[in-house]
Amino acid sequence: QDIGEKIGSETARKDLTAKKSAYEKKQSEMKKKQDTERKKFMEKHPPIAGRYRCWYCGKRCRNITVDHIYPVKQVQTDERLQRKLKRKGIRNVNDEKNLAFCCEKCNKKKGKTIGNYPRKAAFGKHEMYWVLVGIVRIFIILIVIGLCLCFLKPNTAVGQFLVDLFRKIKIS
Repeated sequence: QDIGEKIGSETARKDLTAKKSAYEKKQSEMKKKQDTERKKFMEKHPPIAGRYRCWYCGKRCRNITVDHIYPVKQVQTDERLQRKLKRKGIRNVNDEKNLAFCCEKCNKKKGKTIGNYPRKAAFGKHEMYWVLVGIVRIFIILIVIGLCLCFLKPNTAVGQFLVDLFRKIKIS
């Protein structure tokens, strides 16, 4: 090799090393900032009875992840999404409004998609939402049991009550 090629390759290697070092430093700073934001988020939303609730499915867990509702990579590359987040008052991807508690199953299922997850997180962060979901589920189960009783034994008092009830609300 001639001297020019040797100097050029050494310069390129030094540039590459400097760029790699700067990249690693930036990544480290971002990680620290992200960890700080997550810590603040977890302090603001303490667990109930030692367990956190997944904002997507409602499951109670001891081990919970803090998920970005709008994924970091998509926000960084999609200008339309950046404008949308700005309208919602989300300053950056680690803003509290873009974080949600998430069980590992939902985190894997969500992946890097957005889908219906912003809506799920908006409702799921409220404990009363999950109380209402439980009440609705019980109500549906009771209706199904009532329908089964109604069709199996309509001559009983409960069966007759349900028949009358369903006629009033025009189910039968």
